[in-house]
Parts: sequence; structure tokens; C-alpha cells
Amino acid sequence: MKFVPFLIILFALLTFGIGVYPEIVFKVQVIIAIILGYLITVNIFKVTIPVAVQDKGINIKPGIVFMKNVPEEILKTSLIFSRNPGGDNERWFWITKVQKGPRTVEPTNLVKILNLAVRYLEQGGTVVIDGIEYLILENGFDSVLKFLANLRDYAMLYNSTVIIVSDLTTFSEKERKLLLRVIGEET
Repeated sequence: MKFVPFLIILFALLTFGIGVYPEIVFKVQVIIAIILGYLITVNIFKVTIPVAVQDKGINIKPGIVFMKNVPEEILKTSLIFSRNPGGDNERWFWITKVQKGPRTVEPTNLVKILNLAVRYLEQGGTVVIDGIEYLILENGFDSVLKFLANLRDYAMLYNSTVIIVSDLTTFSEKERKLLLRVIGEET
């Protein structure tokens, strides 16, 4: 992954030189684009997530649930995405722009969050997202709404739960109605 910035700069420089040697530059750009795609894809799948621990004592409906506070017994077995660093917890991902290790994820990388969450939901685990407001700030409400719709569908498919740590009253009435419709709780 150390080569990705170099390849991006080379790709940009070749784009500027496309007028001089169009055929050669185009072929080199295609090769660089393929290499970049491979490196980025490999990096996404490199993160390992421990197998979900099933706790039969906790009964939450499948889909997306909004909670102000998540009980500790749920947090012990959940895959967590949070604005706070998780310490040594191997199921805890820190949502931050500071890329400091394999347990961090950029707030604009909804694809990586979705990929990791789906892999955990497939195992029957619970996913907790703490920091939905930050994701909305960085991506916009519409993008996060689409992300949640996708995540809800996977949770329903795998009979699993996604918990959003937030109070619905912090959203405008229009946003709240859209969120409730997307998670299947419309009134």
C-alpha cells in the first residue's frame, strides 16, 4: 500500500502528458489503474474480523434499530464503528480521518464500512454504528440514507441487527420520516 500515492501521482502526470504520446500514455494509464484497483481491493479485504459470538440471551429484532445507549452485553459481542478509539477490542473500528492502523476507517469510506458490516452480519452478528451524525456531516444525508438502506437489507437477509447509536429527535422531521421509512418503521 506504500506504492498507492506514487501510482496516483504517476497516473496524474501521465494524464497531463496524454497529448504528447497518446497511445503509450493511455496504455500505461490502464495498467496503473488496474494495479491501483487491485491494491485498494486487497487492502479492503485484508482486515480480519473475529467470528460473531452468538448471545442467545439478547433478543433484538432484525434490521436497523436506533438506541440512545447500547447495553454492555451487546457491545461485548458486536462489531462496532465509533468516533472513539476502541483500544484493544478487535471488533472496534475507529471512524476517523487519521489513518493509524488496520482498525481505523475514514468516514467517507462507506463502502469499507458496508463491506466489514456485511461480513459480520453474514455470521449472525450485531453491528453498532456510533457516529451517524459524523457520517452525515462527511457524506451528506442522502448518501448515508442510501448506505443505511443497503445495510438494512443485508441485516434482514441475514436475520441480524444493526444498532445506530443516536436519538431520532436530533434529526429534522423530514429526515426522521425518511430514516423511519428506510429502516421499515414508517408510521
